[in-house]
Amino acid sequence: MPLENGFKELTRLDDALEDFLKKLNPINRSGIISIEKGKQRVLGKDIIADRNIPHFDRAAMDGFAVRAEDTFGATQSSPVLFNVNDSVGLKKCKRISTGSPVPKNANAIVKIEDAESKNGKVKIFESVSPLENVSEAGEDIKKGEEVFRRGHQLRNEDIGLLRMLGIEDIKVFDKPKVGIIPTGEEVIPPGSKPDKGEVIESNSIILKLMVKQWGGVPFIEEIIEDNPSKIGEAIKSNLKKDIITLIGGSSVGDRDHAYEVIDDIGTIYTHGTAIKPGKPVILGEAEDTPILGLPGYPAANIITSILFLRPVLRKIGRMKQKPMRTIGAKLDQKIHSPLGFKTYTRVKVEDGIAKHIRTSGSGVLSSITKSDGFIVIDEDTEGLNPGSLVEVNLFE
Repeated sequence: MPLENGFKELTRLDDALEDFLKKLNPINRSGIISIEKGKQRVLGKDIIADRNIPHFDRAAMDGFAVRAEDTFGATQSSPVLFNVNDSVGLKKCKRISTGSPVPKNANAIVKIEDAESKNGKVKIFESVSPLENVSEAGEDIKKGEEVFRRGHQLRNEDIGLLRMLGIEDIKVFDKPKVGIIPTGEEVIPPGSKPDKGEVIESNSIILKLMVKQWGGVPFIEEIIEDNPSKIGEAIKSNLKKDIITLIGGSSVGDRDHAYEVIDDIGTIYTHGTAIKPGKPVILGEAEDTPILGLPGYPAANIITSILFLRPVLRKIGRMKQKPMRTIGAKLDQKIHSPLGFKTYTRVKVEDGIAKHIRTSGSGVLSSITKSDGFIVIDEDTEGLNPGSLVEVNLFE
């Protein structure tokens, strides 16, 4: 049944999100891809090295390959004399470059700066120990070593190591599929000319781009009018997706039907969170598919997508939760915040100063485009004073 007298209660963000994430099951589908496409993908099986890296003993310095014991006693005042040769033996050394294989019989490298070469002879001024300046076979990776575990999210350097191991194809978990359902009588498709009371639908393209950036695969549905039956049909048609996001209709007004529809199809865990902007958030599920009802106002939609959809997508996609990138700054003016609400205030940072853009106005998209990020004011704080040191969460 729809709620007629506002929200039953407002849940703290941390409590709502923690409870919701515990209910989610990560993806199990997987496939084989080329390592060229592996950046940020999550491994579907352990990677075990089938070879040593390097697979031979190599010089770690430019210099001379020697038998270490032949250098013992060498000093600046009493160098040991060697013959430069193509092989290494008693008082015979070989010129060698960094990364080259250590010659037979050699077990150390004398650095070039510790030697003096002239007319086929070399004076060694520093003694070396066995294996000094030598990178042994397997020093980087040993054969049989577990290189990466199942569930590891690949970075650029990881892919380079896979290539060194001779691996060109990898098993990875599928990217989460995210159904995006925009709703509202007042929103019209792109390319249309809005009349009074109408706006061009823009939330879905922003959400699509964020989902791609966060490692998901977005699917945008056509705009659904404020009709419970049609909203329900759109949700049911997306239940094979890994996540469903419903844009708009999540509040408690006459045209807000998301609550009653999700409640009828599945289960609602949270309706209404103690945050600004973004209070009318719905967290629920149907047939084990998580459903997020997000506000239709653009600024609130972006903020709640970052706060809720991003961690949900990472949990479903088996990715580690990743904090936003932050920078420190000083606040330029006093900012008020209502007690009991966690407030996300947009700011622009210039020369280490965080300049307040706008706290209220969840429909004002320019409050996002003009800002570099947001600061968080906790529920138990009524605001921040000028000069306060703040941490700015940067928009990606």
